[in-house]
Amino acid sequence: MPSLNLAKLISEPFGPYPEEKILQIEFARKRETRGVLREVWMDMGKKVTGLDHTEFVTASPSPLPPIRFFGILDLENLDWLSDQGKDWLQKDLRERDEIENGVRRSGLTLERLYGSRPGEGSAISVYVMCVKTRPAACFSADRDPTSLIFYSEPHYPGQETAIYREYLIKSLDVETYTLSQQYFTRSRLLAFLVSLKNAPSYPEPPGRTIDWLVEKMRAHHKDLTRHRRFMFDAENDSDVDEEGRTTRPRHLWHVSRAHVKDILAKHADWLLAQMISTNRRDHHFLNLPNLYEFCCSVNGKPNLAQYGPGGDWEKTLQRLCINPRPTTSRPTAAISSRTPSPEPRHAPRTGREYESDISEESSAAEEDSDTEPEGDSQIALGKLVPVYCIKGECQQMNSFKWYCPDRKCDWTFDLTKPPPPPDPNTEPISIIDSAFPNTIPVEDYTFLMKKTWRLDDKKVQEIAANVMKNHLRVHMRRNGVDIKPRQSTKMPFMFIPWPEEYPMEGIEKMHHHDRIVKEEMEY
Repeated sequence: MPSLNLAKLISEPFGPYPEEKILQIEFARKRETRGVLREVWMDMGKKVTGLDHTEFVTASPSPLPPIRFFGILDLENLDWLSDQGKDWLQKDLRERDEIENGVRRSGLTLERLYGSRPGEGSAISVYVMCVKTRPAACFSADRDPTSLIFYSEPHYPGQETAIYREYLIKSLDVETYTLSQQYFTRSRLLAFLVSLKNAPSYPEPPGRTIDWLVEKMRAHHKDLTRHRRFMFDAENDSDVDEEGRTTRPRHLWHVSRAHVKDILAKHADWLLAQMISTNRRDHHFLNLPNLYEFCCSVNGKPNLAQYGPGGDWEKTLQRLCINPRPTTSRPTAAISSRTPSPEPRHAPRTGREYESDISEESSAAEEDSDTEPEGDSQIALGKLVPVYCIKGECQQMNSFKWYCPDRKCDWTFDLTKPPPPPDPNTEPISIIDSAFPNTIPVEDYTFLMKKTWRLDDKKVQEIAANVMKNHLRVHMRRNGVDIKPRQSTKMPFMFIPWPEEYPMEGIEKMHHHDRIVKEEMEY
């Protein structure tokens, strides 16, 4: 007997179903595709929650219960379903048909419901249950800078590597939305700061003060609302279209500087933690000392530990906010590094000395000696080493992503998406290869992709430290210098010239007056 009311039969979603049970393993795996969920709600430890309680600047300060999110997925194609998913859904469809339409034994099938041609028939919606393992992206995803993105990590039987899916969130359940208001406010504030970078009058860091931000926010509010209403009756008001845009300028209420500062005061500590959680200077959208003073004036000394384990927040505050070092422009440093020191008029010209192939090897006692290296040579070589390279030797990974501190380097390392290990069928990669910093050992890759880990785990920090050190060494070899560890309490490392037999592309050797001069590669 045919179903009496097909539209009513499929009006409500089916489920919920675990995504790894109902969806094909290849669903939304390609970068250009993603699932779209609506009416999403979240739970943590089986209690309703929101993004205010699940998102942090770096990571959660303490372990959290499992976080799940549920959403309605409109099945546009039956190919999205796994074999088990088709069986489950068809069984539930027939059960609902029997209950709703009084059918003794339903013979309705999914194929009949969807039809045999594209665009034919009706579509079913299902509740999908996903496990949230990564931070959400709000107004920050590359492809959807105005959207909210959730990430899941389904586990399929027999899978060897981790699978990550992206879901575009169209709408949230009322309870989850209510518990996410603060997160959205902060995300909008951060997105606004990012948008200011593209302005033609974007000032240097000293000029990006709180007062500067207040004026920018007031101007933005005026531009946004001058020709737009948020509460309107499009049918009875001829001056307003369906989007609330007006043809005549509105008479705006005055937004005072004190009102804007009051808004910023509620999120100032979070904004400070967000900026100093990375060494990437293009992420420091405000004058950090000025922002720190503002935080202290409105909320007292900031307690940044509540926003995640950021290593040593106090040291970072001292370095970036309380006692910041003056920056030296790169062109000046480059010129000084290439300018030889003046010599006495009658001093003999000597070339760089090298050990001959038949010279005696240094003894173990000499290698382990605790004597300090020659001062003049260390000073000369030290001028070639960027400050961030020295700090990077003992730097801790404070978030899932690490950005190279060099302003002109866009290289990043993501612990959740590590670069693949080198192909075992090719020759081993050494530090002289350009691909060296873009790969990690296979055992480290396997650990990050297959194991369950936390950001502060010792193994994770060791992997991150090796990646940071290897990448920063690439910047040092551009200047022809390296760092060698030493067993010394006064100076735990020494500077040495980068081996001449491995010149990096872009560094040329030139013989001039029996000296070997290295031209620094501009970067």
